Amino acid sequence: MTLSSQGYHYPSAVCISLTGKCQCDCLHCGVKNLHAKYLQTEYTLLTIKWVIDQLSLIGVHFIDLFGGEPTLRSDLCEIISYIKSKNMLVVLESNGINLTYKYLVDLKNSGVDILFISLDDYREAHHDLMRISGAFELATKAISMCKELGIVCHTSVVPNSLDFFVSGHINNYLKYCQELGAQKVRLIFPVINEKNQNNDCNLYASGNEVDVLKLIEEQYYDFVYIDGFPSSLRQVLNDNQYSCPSKGTIFTISQDGQVLPCPYIPLSFGDFRKASFLDIFESIQDHPMINRLKKNCIARDEYFIANYVSNISKDNPIIKINSENKIFLEGQTHLGKRLQQGNALSIIIEQIKAVDSKYRSIFILGELAARNDWRVIIENIPKAFEIIINSRGNIFYNSELLSILNKYLLRRINIIIHNGDNLAEFLIGVSLLIEKNLVIRLYVESSINKNDLLIFIDAGVECVEIFEKDRYENVLQNMDFKVATFYLKKGINL
Repeated sequence: MTLSSQGYHYPSAVCISLTGKCQCDCLHCGVKNLHAKYLQTEYTLLTIKWVIDQLSLIGVHFIDLFGGEPTLRSDLCEIISYIKSKNMLVVLESNGINLTYKYLVDLKNSGVDILFISLDDYREAHHDLMRISGAFELATKAISMCKELGIVCHTSVVPNSLDFFVSGHINNYLKYCQELGAQKVRLIFPVINEKNQNNDCNLYASGNEVDVLKLIEEQYYDFVYIDGFPSSLRQVLNDNQYSCPSKGTIFTISQDGQVLPCPYIPLSFGDFRKASFLDIFESIQDHPMINRLKKNCIARDEYFIANYVSNISKDNPIIKINSENKIFLEGQTHLGKRLQQGNALSIIIEQIKAVDSKYRSIFILGELAARNDWRVIIENIPKAFEIIINSRGNIFYNSELLSILNKYLLRRINIIIHNGDNLAEFLIGVSLLIEKNLVIRLYVESSINKNDLLIFIDAGVECVEIFEKDRYENVLQNMDFKVATFYLKKGINL
């Protein structure tokens, strides 16, 4: 069966790290403990606008700007205004230190939807101990001014010990935030990073959060939400667990081009300068580590901490992940030509057997339809896997293969088109596949005239990705797959 009727998750929200610079050095954050080169890396305004354009094209509608401290960028308000011009919601994370009255007015005029201000405690000394002297006064003033200016303001708290809950400080904190004028409180459980591995953060082991949250008084159940996106405490307690937004909805862009599942998971699944956001997001969602837990926080999972976090350091703050669900057939051919060479069948079967059963998909690279042994290859793929296939067009001519694939979980067929290919012939083949209710994604060489690709959008392909040697660029329909939107910009440098 094909998965076209089920649909595949597209990201709806993205966190963008605008800078690694910050006035504070919080234990729970660990950003300032990263390598000096990493901290100094920042995107140009042009790059950020390019990123926003790409995210808009794939249907992202929620942008979270964080750092470091985003207000250290002089162009922050221009960035927010640009995001709003794309009809996206934008939230800003800040420690509150730079949030003067004038700055808040500028933020409001730029169109910011929600301002998160970090407030670690209702006691000034405790807050400043975790940050810098004077931070409490500046943050609390900013929260009060937000109320005066009509800016939606949520406070953000990372309780640094279990005692904060047990001794009732959490309820005092929530009362204080209400009195300040905060509209909501976002509670983030601490995660382990390279800097705090010996801290007692791991007392809140993944899966035990609900027991801790029950110490919050019921009057605050609708005032508090947990982590990522708003899921009220009342809902969390009713469900007896809270959902991890990195599973199916969100990803994070670090300040050096790496794409992570979330800000708290230091695993890079790709660099947006070399691969498309959609492809990287799919790699994240397919990976066994992301699917290890049904809903709970991966960053606080003991297995994740032992096998991944223990390997990060100041010089190696992000671990690059290689997806191991790719099957390499090797050999190149297209449009009906028979494959002359490629990997031996035995090698291909070994590759299939080596794929971790916890992956969601198997990705077949090479021209499957051009091989005489394609049937044996397909029969060796466990039916629990969703299948993604690349083709240069040979699959158009193999109705028997298409019939057999229909008995499997076929997620998508990627059709690759190079400069010089006969677009009319490809259009006929693509249209035939779409008539069979197959999901088709086109990967097209950037030298091809973009206007010539409109016929494929009209034919009903899922999307078109324009590829170059060192960077992919997305050319996508909007999310209801009816209106074609093209975008291509060159000369963008970090």
